[in-house]
This record gives sequence, C-alpha cells and structure tokens, in this order.
Amino acid sequence: MSGQSAFDLAASRAYLVSRQERAYQVAEQLRQAALHAVYRAARLVLPRFPDVERAYVFGSVLRPGAMHAGSDIDIALEGRLSAEEYFALWQALESELSEWTVDLVELDQEVRFADRVRGQGALIYERSDSDVESRNCCRPEGDH
Repeated sequence: MSGQSAFDLAASRAYLVSRQERAYQVAEQLRQAALHAVYRAARLVLPRFPDVERAYVFGSVLRPGAMHAGSDIDIALEGRLSAEEYFALWQALESELSEWTVDLVELDQEVRFADRVRGQGALIYERSDSDVESRNCCRPEGDH
C-alpha cells in the first residue's frame, strides 16, 4: 500500500452532505419559480373560464426540495367544464407554464381524493376572491 493515500471518510461524508445541500437548493429554487409561475398563470388564465369556481395546486410544487426538472404541475379544479372547455383550459395553462407539464384534474370527477387536495393543496384561484394570491402564495411550508 505504499504510495497510496488513506481514504478520508470525514472528507467524503462532508462532500456528500454538501452535494445533497446543493441539490436541495436547486430543487427549492425550481419549486419557488414554479409556484410563482402557477399563481401567475392562474391569475391570467382562470378568469377566462367562468365555470371554474376554485383551483388548487398540489403535489411536489408544495413540498420543499421535492421538485425536480421532470416534475409536473398538479392543478385541481372545482366547477363543471365541458370537454372543450377542459382542453382549452389545459392548453392555456400549458402555454403559460411552458417549462412544465400540467396535470389538470377535475375534483368533481375525482371525488376519491378531492378532500385530500382541498386539505393539503394550496388554493390558487377562487372566482369570488381576487386576493387569493397574496394570501396564499409562497408562505412557509405547512401554512397552505
């Protein structure tokens, strides 16, 4: 073993921790950017669809460090939309959120997890409340 340096476990551990922290920071920056983009898209797109009563964002965009480059944006709607309205809305959201794929769910059609979305998701739009963004956007985790 002459000529070989000893393996430094402490240095390796510190390197791995540093790498994980950097990955978390990158994921968190992506999540914050996505969350701001979602509120912006909701403000611009959803008022054009009068049958949408409320919209929620849920999933990885609400969990610190959980979002990655391949993550989608999960949005749930309350309201009755025709197939044409649903696809027009989905297309408009995808256009506004062009960096991400949008997964659009109608809560009236997905009753099995509607209560979970309402409880754990963040309200991003309410037809009767123009101030929903300032009350809900970008608060610390657990406050949504």
